[in-house]
Amino acid sequence: MKNPANSWLEVKQSGLPNAGLGLFAKRTFRKGQRITEYKGVLKKWREVAHEDGINTYLMRVNRFWAIDAKPAVQTFGRYANDAAGTTGKSASHNNAIYVTEGRRCFLEAAKDIQPGDEILVDYGNEFWQIHLTGIPAAAPT
Repeated sequence: MKNPANSWLEVKQSGLPNAGLGLFAKRTFRKGQRITEYKGVLKKWREVAHEDGINTYLMRVNRFWAIDAKPAVQTFGRYANDAAGTTGKSASHNNAIYVTEGRRCFLEAAKDIQPGDEILVDYGNEFWQIHLTGIPAAAPT
């Protein structure tokens, strides 16, 4: 995937088993540096809460709002995988974090990332509980 606004990133086959596509660095990102924005359609949480656990591209940014990146196939943030892969265990190799600012969300380097590295971010325990069991955790307030 080519996107001139983010020529420092590329999407290709993930190195994680059964993960599909992944997000990779084409240049160095230093710890604390912003990588890309998690973009999509901004929706009211109460209108999409029923999709939680079904739509894996749904990012809740606060009590009232969520970003749905499912239709945003040309954006890069949606392709960052969790090092836990499909098991939901041990996210010790993640190298990025999500940072929310109001109704927006960004991926930021949690440690130095080198060209060719896959960008991996912790999806959180709630995501894995829903994804692996189908049972939502207690809703955040």
